[in-house]
Amino acid sequence: MSRPSCLLLCAVPAILSFGCRDKPGLDTAEDTESPYVYKDTDLVRESPPGESAESEPPEESEPPVDTVDTGEPIDPVTIDDLDLYPGDLAVFPGATFDTRLVATSLDAERQDVLDQDALYWSGDEAIATIDELGLVTALAEGEVELFASHGGLEASVALSVIAPGVAEITVVDADSGLPIEAPWGAVAGSKRTTGDEAGVVQLALEDPGPVNLQAWSGEHVPVTVMNTVSRRLVVPVRSLASEQAAGIVTGGDVDYSGVDTGSFTDIVVGLASATLRTHPLTFDMSDLVADDRIASIWGVDVALPGNLFVRSYVDDWQGRARAGAFGVWSLAGPVPIDDITAGLNGDAEVIEVLVDNLSAFSYGWSDGWAGVDGDELDIPLAPAHSLDELVQVEVPELTLGFSGDETPLVLVADTTSEGDFGIVGLGSGLGTVQALRVPTGVVPGTGEAWALAVAQVGGLGSGYGLVSSAAPVELEQAVLPAFQQVPTLDSFSGTAHDFALSSDERATLVRVSVEGGGGEVMDFCFAGGVQSGELPKPPGYSFSWGTTQWTLTALELTEGSFEGLISSGAIWDDELAPTLLSVGRMGMGFAGG
Repeated sequence: MSRPSCLLLCAVPAILSFGCRDKPGLDTAEDTESPYVYKDTDLVRESPPGESAESEPPEESEPPVDTVDTGEPIDPVTIDDLDLYPGDLAVFPGATFDTRLVATSLDAERQDVLDQDALYWSGDEAIATIDELGLVTALAEGEVELFASHGGLEASVALSVIAPGVAEITVVDADSGLPIEAPWGAVAGSKRTTGDEAGVVQLALEDPGPVNLQAWSGEHVPVTVMNTVSRRLVVPVRSLASEQAAGIVTGGDVDYSGVDTGSFTDIVVGLASATLRTHPLTFDMSDLVADDRIASIWGVDVALPGNLFVRSYVDDWQGRARAGAFGVWSLAGPVPIDDITAGLNGDAEVIEVLVDNLSAFSYGWSDGWAGVDGDELDIPLAPAHSLDELVQVEVPELTLGFSGDETPLVLVADTTSEGDFGIVGLGSGLGTVQALRVPTGVVPGTGEAWALAVAQVGGLGSGYGLVSSAAPVELEQAVLPAFQQVPTLDSFSGTAHDFALSSDERATLVRVSVEGGGGEVMDFCFAGGVQSGELPKPPGYSFSWGTTQWTLTALELTEGSFEGLISSGAIWDDELAPTLLSVGRMGMGFAGG
């Protein structure tokens, strides 16, 4: 957390630019066409070893002036808070790691602070130093506080430099958060070690540099934390049972009495789905469009998603929901008959038909449903509310990897009383998009609304890389953060197990799930950017490498850093949801070695 600095630094720019720090070994350059900015800086903190943690940073002779992409100076504003990450890290002497500094403006917008606009210093340089780029070097055992200053505010974090010899992993169940009795852990490439009844595994380790640490049990999916310098971690592992959970089968009849039937050239169609859990950015196309079923319309067999219904021909809907409490939203209205009898070629055409005819549709909401995995629930629907309100959503440009022909889907979601998210409006396009939504209050909830844009390489439902971006709706408007670069698995050898993957540098955490040919699963965690090396299998864990299916999820967060997240065990959606900013996903299969 922040506190007022004893030195008033330069005024904070009105728009705090996203930026990536210069890393050792990287050339510095400035590219006005890129969202990433790398700049040299001469802001160097000169501090003698043992300096007090309360000492002031030096005054600047010329306060830096930030600029936007046009190169013109922008008006200064006051920031409200400043946070430095990671905090409460434990490392060995000799470890190095980068920090992240995030400022919060008076309107609660959080942005990374570029290094040339900040000052860093250490409370005790005999224990650890931090340079002008925020890079920390641990030198000797002890406790130390690290500081950063920007815009008249100061932030600090604690660092523990511990004796080398033992790395400690506490292994917990990802669902319950409870310790797993006698789990296994390993430094990748070494023999496994059994933990105690409290879930703590002590691993023999002297190396202060980045290593791969692993944790698992006989009933849980192995997690490997890649290239970490943290030596005291909490690792939440998914249970094999929850990984194989089938969810709740949902469905039921539809009452069309509140739906406009259109003209004699129209046919009434609709769509229904369960609420989204955790955060709008956990959305996947399977949450919107179910698996196909064959329907006969005027003697013509047509492949339609199971949760799409057609009046007089397919008057029920079929879908799935995750275990627990949930609600169901529905849309129904008239569309041209030809749009249906010609067949709907994939999710993109289903969405296009709905969005193009949305102004004549009715909306339905049904809540109070709950179940466990394997349940089958009959949920009747009766859409009757008009969609007559607009939300203006600013949708960002598509990123590298897209052909340029794809059209993002825009969703508006209201937060329900249970804390999940019901879709209440739709739109599509880039730039300024006017999304139609049902009036506020139809979905009982908190009054908080979100706008979400989803784009998929090759079009929605293609199966290729998908990116999404979300922001709260305020005064019927939302400006979405930039899309990420689509994450990709560039190469993988089934024999040597060597891999190379790419994700956006903005990604705070990248999760990778790999499924083997026998249904075995392994989870991995990386920092954002380019990663390569050997994919380690936990010792003694059976895994079929011949055919593998990869799922990459890159998460950009408004707070935290990779080392801080993995040391605290915040790697799954329930923990990360409040800070999600954008997501990139990719699924890919590899056959043979």
